[in-house]
Amino acid sequence: MLLLVRFQPTAPHLCTHSFRRMIVSETCARNLSVAEFVDWSQNLGHEGAMMTLNSYGKIGLEEQGKLVRNTKTG
Repeated sequence: MLLLVRFQPTAPHLCTHSFRRMIVSETCARNLSVAEFVDWSQNLGHEGAMMTLNSYGKIGLEEQGKLVRNTKTG
């Protein structure tokens, strides 16, 4: 009988994408200029800023609500 034991570390699972998500979150929090965001994107190894935004630029529902409420019209 073969027994498979699964190792369960106590620390949360961190991977490359978790780290990248954290970096992109930080760039958004800093309200960078377009040129600065492109620079950060290139430092992540992406060909363009749209790749970064499409991959990691998700906005949560709460943040979406804040943005919509704060949008100035007219």
